[in-house]
Amino acid sequence: MIDNYYIIILGDFMYFLLDACQHPTILRVLYFGYLFWEILAVVIPIGLIIMLMVDFTKAVIISKEEEQIKSMKLVGKRIMYAVFIFATPWLVSFFMNTIDSVSIDLGVDYQNCINIVKNINEGKDSFDRYDKLLEEEEKTILEERKEYIQFREKTDTVKNNYDSNFENLLQYDSRWGSYNTCDGVRTISSSGCGYVAYTMVARHFGNNSVIPPNIVKIACDEYGYDGSAASIDFLTSDTLNNHFGLKVKVIANDYYTGVSRSGMDNAKKYLSTIKNGLIDGKAYVILQPGHYLSILGINNDDTIVVGDSARGFESTNKYTLETFYDATKDGGCQEACGWTFIGEYSKK
Repeated sequence: MIDNYYIIILGDFMYFLLDACQHPTILRVLYFGYLFWEILAVVIPIGLIIMLMVDFTKAVIISKEEEQIKSMKLVGKRIMYAVFIFATPWLVSFFMNTIDSVSIDLGVDYQNCINIVKNINEGKDSFDRYDKLLEEEEKTILEERKEYIQFREKTDTVKNNYDSNFENLLQYDSRWGSYNTCDGVRTISSSGCGYVAYTMVARHFGNNSVIPPNIVKIACDEYGYDGSAASIDFLTSDTLNNHFGLKVKVIANDYYTGVSRSGMDNAKKYLSTIKNGLIDGKAYVILQPGHYLSILGINNDDTIVVGDSARGFESTNKYTLETFYDATKDGGCQEACGWTFIGEYSKK
């Protein structure tokens, strides 16, 4: 999970974690190439000796000086060809060592390949060991793919009539769930709903590479926040929104009123405002009591695209704005208390 905490990408094609020289198929090709070369190392000298004997015999028997000179030249050429053939492994080794000395990485350790092949040939190593390594690797890949598919089933785009660019992100995602918030104690998994909700908004507006730890880092390092859960002040700050080319308008904020919100239902009057904003391409972060959520779009059937990092209100439930409000307004309260914050986001 280092370097931007990006996910492991598992394609439909097979890829190998083993070095190229440890892959049994490649090893077998190299091994038979090595055996073939050893055969040539015996056959070529014998053939060369026979051909040189023939050439020397011709040169002695032929009485014409011109023909003798031609035969001697042919002998010289054969010797040069043989020297070149025998020097080929040395030339390849010299070339690879030269590349290595100037720090050009071809992704394959040439000498390591040769050493493994030699060890197999001498009985110090075996193909069985590399077959088992590949078998273990394939098993690991299948397990990772299974975990990945299960994760995508929970977070992937709803394919019916929902925004095809939407991906519901989860707080406890292994890519970032253990990442500490600004207090250095709590994590995104336990207290990161606001950071994740804002991440989905930023992605909605084209910032596809942003992930929740990026938002936490801005909060801690640039905004100077020292708490755990994202504050409303931070989520509406220029410090944050300038990073992603966004502007924010606070539609409602009852969070700091200091009065009991039991029985309040103030946010309901803003549903038409939110609906019109969604039609215009705006997105929203809302705070139900104790939990941030994002609203990212509206479909032709009035269902909305909901981002929920933890409580199960995501778009798979196909809420309308009204049913979504009714489902979320009571969280953490004994009586209806409504949404305590509504932030409207759009491109600058």
